[in-house]
Amino acid sequence: MKTQSSVLILTAAYGEGHMQVSEALRESLVRQRYGVRILDLFREAHPRLNALARYLYKQSPLFSTLGFDYYGWTYRLTQQMDERHPGVRWLNGIGRKTLLQAVREERYEAVVCTFPFGGVGAALRRAGLHVPVFTVMTDYHLHNRWLQTQADRYYVATPELAAALKERGIDRRRIVVSGIPVRETFRAGLRRAAERRDSQDAGPAGGRTPNTVLYLSGTHETIAGTRRAIELLLRLPGVKMDVVCGRNARLRRELERDFKRETRVTVHGFVDTMPEFMRKASCVVTKAGGITLTEAVQAGTPLLIYKPQSGQELENARFFLAKGAASIAYSAAELTDQAARLLKCPEPRERMALRYRELGGGDAAGTIAGDMIRWLSPLAMGHPDADSLRVEERMAYDG
Repeated sequence: MKTQSSVLILTAAYGEGHMQVSEALRESLVRQRYGVRILDLFREAHPRLNALARYLYKQSPLFSTLGFDYYGWTYRLTQQMDERHPGVRWLNGIGRKTLLQAVREERYEAVVCTFPFGGVGAALRRAGLHVPVFTVMTDYHLHNRWLQTQADRYYVATPELAAALKERGIDRRRIVVSGIPVRETFRAGLRRAAERRDSQDAGPAGGRTPNTVLYLSGTHETIAGTRRAIELLLRLPGVKMDVVCGRNARLRRELERDFKRETRVTVHGFVDTMPEFMRKASCVVTKAGGITLTEAVQAGTPLLIYKPQSGQELENARFFLAKGAASIAYSAAELTDQAARLLKCPEPRERMALRYRELGGGDAAGTIAGDMIRWLSPLAMGHPDADSLRVEERMAYDG
């Protein structure tokens, strides 16, 4: 007989971000004695279709450089589409059978979406499964796909996103400005780095290594593009570089060969010490994934966003640029000029640090888990007002 409350987290492995947010939430919920299952819904339901979609996603930056920006086109085309569109109805149906089977068999108390699976709330209700749905947005820009999860609660990164949801008709009572969750291991790493800094003489650089550039190449970075950017950055006086290639083993091998005699460059593969790298760097060159940007904010590391991919990455980058929290470069030469100014002048670094404090760096996973548990408690404990609470939430959704 099932006794432990349990939560189903729906996600998808398109990049690392959605999985990392799912893991951060799992950690917080487990600490509250909840059982948690993380389900890659597309992979479980349609492994071949999922493999094809992931391949196209990984290749999209390359095709974009050739003028065939199919990912960006698709993102913009679906930006304003609602559930009535035939293409949206088809997409929302993918994985529905697998979802319903999982909820029926395991009797989950809640479903959490860290990927914009449209139609989740509607599918559960039509099947007679009255399970609350919580959506955790993993970007800094609103796309209609997030709304189509039809959630009882939306957790968003910023007040600007909360305002955007309200403009789309979402009742304010169903929106929580939580920030984007990052892993507890990352937060713990930042604390350890801060403790080491406090125990030593931090100096004028605040514990950072002067003129050190952390270059996060990303899984889909082209070899030629990375090589060119590194070569130009090395022309800056006194610069040192940590280049992290992630899971791109071929890129790592090529760069290790190309820069094996260059003592100012250290090439890494996948690392589990990212907090330490970010804390010591003078600036970080990165794409514009929501999780990486959030981690840089928490580390207080100045951001240089390099060639953001069309779609949510570009929108994230534009948000950070508008906030004065990052620069955007679309060429290696432009990146080098921006890095030179950032490394030379303390003023732009200080301005970015101020913006990061405004964006916040709290425990978003803990905030979300706590709010979810409070929302679920009247239902789980047979609270006499449970039915009226659910009716109020549903009326708020139906407008």
